[in-house]
Amino acid sequence: MTPEERAAYINSQVSLMGVEAAGMSAENLRCAMEGKPAAYGKASFDDLLARYDHLTHNAVIAFLQG
Repeated sequence: MTPEERAAYINSQVSLMGVEAAGMSAENLRCAMEGKPAAYGKASFDDLLARYDHLTHNAVIAFLQG
């Protein structure tokens, strides 16, 4: 991969994680508005971070350096 392709890959992964987190937050807000318990708790958000563990600072730096 070229450096540009590596950066594009990282950006795409960050975007995907953000979309997932936003969807989870929106669902929690919907539940709150309906007086229901949250659909996603801390463990769910921790799982999301674990699935994207390749986006830690050190992992991204190592990936970009090739």
